[in-house]
Amino acid sequence: MRYLSLLIAACLLSGAGESAAQNVPLTAEQQTFVQRYVDAVRAKDTGRLKALVHPKSLACIRSDSASFFDDVFASRIRDQVEIQYQASAQPVPPGRPLLMEGDVTYPVRPTHWVQIDLAPGATAERPRRRWRSIARPKRRPRPRTSVRVSWSRT
Repeated sequence: MRYLSLLIAACLLSGAGESAAQNVPLTAEQQTFVQRYVDAVRAKDTGRLKALVHPKSLACIRSDSASFFDDVFASRIRDQVEIQYQASAQPVPPGRPLLMEGDVTYPVRPTHWVQIDLAPGATAERPRRRWRSIARPKRRPRPRTSVRVSWSRT
């Protein structure tokens, strides 16, 4: 599930550079996005989490995949958030393979990965000029993807 967490926490901002992938300081917009995400997790509010998801990702949630994504959002609000949390951003260079590419199809290509560590010190993986998370492939995940996600929870 941690790999899927990265997919959910992946965020979109127009204009990624060609730089090598390394952490960069969070912009004010990214900090706002992170704070809204953390506030939603603390409030245990899946509606607020969904509000952070890119509209093209939300449009991909259909009746045949709704239970899968209900579980994804529910798993996010089960996290405990420490008073202090850490967040970092990393540009995704154009052409670089994306997480689980081939198993899922991204409705929008992310320009940055934003990692939010809700419990620093513990081991954790985690449209236009507006930050959104990318939560859904264009089609239902392949069966082997769902199995891989289920296995990684244990």
